[in-house]
Amino acid sequence: MACVVEASGNERHGLLVSDYLKAADEGKSALIIAPTHAEGERLTDALRTALKERGALGEERGYKVRKSTGSSAL
Repeated sequence: MACVVEASGNERHGLLVSDYLKAADEGKSALIIAPTHAEGERLTDALRTALKERGALGEERGYKVRKSTGSSAL
């Protein structure tokens, strides 16, 4: 059934991006979920690169982002 595919590192990222793009080509929506922020950023970079190569993204823009330098004890 191929419901579970074991892969590690870059191979896993490549499979996820490929499946996402295939779903988009078929007019479906897809969501990639990563267990950590770091892995999510790597996956986002890989997906953005693939979408740029397809010409599916418009012009990039830069934005200033402000982050708190203090910590909160919640």
